[in-house]
Amino acid sequence: APLRPYVGASLADLRWRWRGPSMREVILPVGVDGWQVSLFRVRAGGIVPAHRHGRTEHTLVLQGGLTDRNGGRHIAAGDVETADSGHIHRQIADEGAECLCLAVLDAPIRLTGPLGWIANPLIEF
Repeated sequence: APLRPYVGASLADLRWRWRGPSMREVILPVGVDGWQVSLFRVRAGGIVPAHRHGRTEHTLVLQGGLTDRNGGRHIAAGDVETADSGHIHRQIADEGAECLCLAVLDAPIRLTGPLGWIANPLIEF
């Protein structure tokens, strides 16, 4: 319910953008300078590309779950994870269900994988 003014009636009606083979994202129009709020979804068993943060990211899992492949930490629906600029992670969604998250960032992410130097200039913030 708290997201409904930004999302509308249906997640299916949102303009999801491709963020990799397993991931889609929509940036929400919150209108707060210096912050980005987005919903992202990862297919069951899909991988979030390896990345680091410019400053801080807060992620709330709304559905499903993610495991940090670098740290082993698992977060499930209702959990919040905070990552700072020193944390590089690559997450994998739980098998059996799509993972849906709300992310709040105060600086852009930077991909750290082999194609990061190509993709990083294309990342919106």
